Amino acid sequence: MAPTLLANSGDSLFEYRERFPNSPWLFRTRPRGLVRIVLMLFVATATGAVLLRTMDEHAETFLADSFVILALPGFVLALLPVFGREGDAPATGWGKRVAGIAILAAGILLAVGSL
Repeated sequence: MAPTLLANSGDSLFEYRERFPNSPWLFRTRPRGLVRIVLMLFVATATGAVLLRTMDEHAETFLADSFVILALPGFVLALLPVFGREGDAPATGWGKRVAGIAILAAGILLAVGSL
């Protein structure tokens, strides 16, 4: 029931997003593209590791609890465009391009399981 509520509340927030305040700072700093994917990989890996360490004594509800808890970081990340809709486009320089290569390498290593 909780994942359904999360999904439905996200859809309804996107319909009324013009009524929420806009933050140009959040628009400039929110992750996009590959950075967003790698960030979600890191957060899901860390959350999964914490769940495995802390939920041993509640094995009968582990699956239901972990399903909801693993959905929360993605839900929060999906809400960022609601509050950071418009603003100045972030500048793209050589520093960001070089950092993109490092983020791509980290994402590949994390997906393969080497990190």
